[in-house]
Amino acid sequence: LIVALANSVNLVGLASGAVLQSLQRPLVPGLTLIGADASSIGLTVALVFNDFGLYALALGLGLRGMLVALINSAACLWICRRELGLNLRWTPAVWRSMWRDTYYQFFNALAMRLQTLADPFFVKLGQVIADLNPGLLG
Repeated sequence: LIVALANSVNLVGLASGAVLQSLQRPLVPGLTLIGADASSIGLTVALVFNDFGLYALALGLGLRGMLVALINSAACLWICRRELGLNLRWTPAVWRSMWRDTYYQFFNALAMRLQTLADPFFVKLGQVIADLNPGLLG
C-alpha cells in the first residue's frame, strides 16, 4: 500500500517535471530528481540500520515521490502563473476529458510494453519447452 501511494504521488511529480521540461526549464526537475534520489537512498539506509526491514524501501520510495511531487508541482505552478501569466482553471468537463485521455494513454503504454517484451518472452518459452521435450522442436 505504501509503495502504491508512493508511485501515485511520484507520477504527479514526474508529470509536473515533464511539463517543466516541455516549457524549456529542465533545471528544476533534474535537480529535484538528483536530490530526491539522494534523500531516498539516505533514508532507506538509515531505516535499514534501524531495523525497519523492507519498510525502509517503501518509505524511501515514498520520500522520493513526495519530494518530486512537491517541488516539481510548486515550480510548475510558479512558472505557469508568474512567468507565463497562465490562469489555470479546472472544470468538470476538463477533468472528464483528462481522465478519458489518461485511460487511452495507459492502455497504449501497456500495449507498447507488451509488444516490446513479447519477443524475449516467447524465445525463452520456446527454450523451456524444448528443454522439457527435446524431440518436439526438431
